[in-house]
Amino acid sequence: MTDKEYRDFRRRISKLGKKWLLMLGFRHWDTQVETSRHPDPEVSDCVGKANTKWEYQKVTLTFYGPGLMKYTDKELEEVYVHECCHALVAETRQWGYESIPKDKAEEGMKHEERVVTQLTNAILWTYRDGVKAGIKEGRDAANCG
Repeated sequence: MTDKEYRDFRRRISKLGKKWLLMLGFRHWDTQVETSRHPDPEVSDCVGKANTKWEYQKVTLTFYGPGLMKYTDKELEEVYVHECCHALVAETRQWGYESIPKDKAEEGMKHEERVVTQLTNAILWTYRDGVKAGIKEGRDAANCG
């Protein structure tokens, strides 16, 4: 990844943060957004991660450039909202990895992934339909989020 590609990637991520963090209710959260030029060292095909301390409303969203470079703006937006949704539902993980067998923890995360994917779809479908409706009513799409 060249310096120019990385700057462009960071700009795209920053733009998504300005659009989505307030809309998704992160106004009072301590939210850090990080980008990386390198893949996730723990999971090679991971493109984004939300590390959350839900009880303190703290989240660090990390986006991995190598996996996301070729994503369209629409696809990148889906990843961004998806990771935000992980922060919003992280409290349901209270059972914790330490308290149950590894296979059950992995199963629990599969359920979370499905729930977060569906929440992401619902949020984006609703948002995009709202923008379309606003345009039909003569509103400027640039002011719809």
